[in-house]
Amino acid sequence: MQGSLVLGKDVLDTLNYYFRRAASSNSRRSMDGQTNAIAMEVISSSLCRKINFCVGALYQFINEYVIALAQVSESVFDDIHNIDIEEKLQAAAPLFGKLKGCLRGIRKIIKAANVKATDVNEDYIWVGLIKKISAEFQTRAVAYVADKLNADAKDDVIKKVLTQKLVVRIAETELLYQKKLCQNHRICSRSLLCTNSLNNVLERLSSLPKNRVKSFIRSLFELLPETSLYTRLSGVTANEFQVILNDMAFADHVPTKDILLAVQKIVANRINNIYSKEEVKQDQDTLLVHIILSDLDFFYSKGKSDTFDKFFNDFIVWTRTGGRVTKILKEVIKNIQNTLYRSEDTLIAKLSYEVRVFLEITVDPEQDRYV
Repeated sequence: MQGSLVLGKDVLDTLNYYFRRAASSNSRRSMDGQTNAIAMEVISSSLCRKINFCVGALYQFINEYVIALAQVSESVFDDIHNIDIEEKLQAAAPLFGKLKGCLRGIRKIIKAANVKATDVNEDYIWVGLIKKISAEFQTRAVAYVADKLNADAKDDVIKKVLTQKLVVRIAETELLYQKKLCQNHRICSRSLLCTNSLNNVLERLSSLPKNRVKSFIRSLFELLPETSLYTRLSGVTANEFQVILNDMAFADHVPTKDILLAVQKIVANRINNIYSKEEVKQDQDTLLVHIILSDLDFFYSKGKSDTFDKFFNDFIVWTRTGGRVTKILKEVIKNIQNTLYRSEDTLIAKLSYEVRVFLEITVDPEQDRYV
């Protein structure tokens, strides 16, 4: 499943130019110094001061989480050793200090969570808090890069790569601290509704004949452009994703079932390892699938547990009797879109970036993507 971003020589030369390892004359301060400064700034901001929601060990947990997010955001810029780009990003100073209002925004998020928190909904509120703080960093860091590198078209490649790195590293940190919250504080995400549902569908599809699987993908191919999430993708990424679905639906040489089986293994891996104490290094695409499903599971965690029952029952009938599956898919897509519509804009924007980056790093228009 792991894809690669295959780039032409000009693009590779550009990346090499911007990310060359040799230190420039405008080298940044040592990471140790930045780490200490970040930690001091976070701790001195008293994020949980006079907030009953996070006291004691949970106060420390919040500080550690915010420090970790700040550090990974900062680390994305460590390999830039080009004077022009460093000057545009003002890279001699820590990124964290330039994300205006980040800590104030996080404190507002914590205070809002405190108002809503009860003994009954503690797990939901805490998981939401983790995601909203992650979204705060993602939004501000990506916006900062876009603002500083928007003026010159020659910076588009570096802007895209930096954005991808920020989204991936922030997502990785979020998943790590979700696991720590569960293991160390017994505050866990209790719902895997979307993950389990997708796993069940993929397992069923993998057992069907090739023509039935392609029929399913064909219907998805036809419906996808109508979705709101699809419209958030860049033109190139959206088109390439459509090409992939088209090939999976219509091309005889494409191993559609094998591709779906690879996805199913990633989804099953989330189910099997979500609470595991073992730390497993994941590829970028696997990590992004996990964070996307984590977001979707969170969106559905307050709803009814039988949300997808009708879809799955209709789907089972289709697997046995055949026919067109478009109507069934249309209903479940509408269900998902309605759920997303009711969710907070900041979390939808976060999810959109994760989906976009996932497709960018797995869609490969310049080589045989199915080899």
